Amino acid sequence: MCMQCQAELGILNFLSLALVDIPESGLIETTCNRGHRTALVIQQSKFEILSEMGVRAIVNGFHRDAVFSFATSLERLYEFFIEAVCRKQGISRDAFSVVWKQMAKQSERQLGAFLTAFLLETRNTPNMLPRKQSEFRNEVVHKGRFPTREEAVQFGIAIFNCARAPLTVLRSPAYAEIIRDLTFERIDERSKHSLNAGLLTSTIGLVTPLSIMTADQPEDLEEIIAAYSSRPDLKRAVEEANALGEAISELINININRNIA
Repeated sequence: MCMQCQAELGILNFLSLALVDIPESGLIETTCNRGHRTALVIQQSKFEILSEMGVRAIVNGFHRDAVFSFATSLERLYEFFIEAVCRKQGISRDAFSVVWKQMAKQSERQLGAFLTAFLLETRNTPNMLPRKQSEFRNEVVHKGRFPTREEAVQFGIAIFNCARAPLTVLRSPAYAEIIRDLTFERIDERSKHSLNAGLLTSTIGLVTPLSIMTADQPEDLEEIIAAYSSRPDLKRAVEEANALGEAISELINININRNIA
């Protein structure tokens, strides 16, 4: 929805509503039907967005994509947890980035770093992905296995169980300021390009299955899937909004012509 149209017209421009893919940058740049270029910054971390992609993939019947998204979501949560713990210890963003680059392409090193950080922070060990689910993931990712819906759901449940402990730590009062700082830094980084280009830029917050901000989320993955399944069809909703926009535009033109006459 174009914000500049709303500011100029005083009403929502439903013709500017469109479905777009989430880009790697987390910054959605659009050009509306009236030529306005605007930008929308997604607030959420990658692991949060990927958890939603996993659920949506199951809803849409893409079970292999769901396994990919859930697995990657947990990996990115581990990365976020490590960075938050480092920040709590006074380690700068630049220093963390230098070290992370040494393990960015090595998942086993990342897992080891997460386990160490979690142990130092909590004096406990987190839930780990069961061997059966780990082998299942490898078969899907590396051997081209086609999972069933039930297998994808069970894998998602296992991933959510692994995510629960680090999320509990990150939601604690001790991390409130750190999470806020990391969120603002992420928004600033994502919006840098659009602001430099002079685009009207705003932010949007998504409600995702795995989330740092929302503590009272459903723990039953099937319940989450059912909630997503009951949502209105987005493509149809956009088409109906565009049709409404056409009707409003016609009414405005009719009134303008009457006033001129």
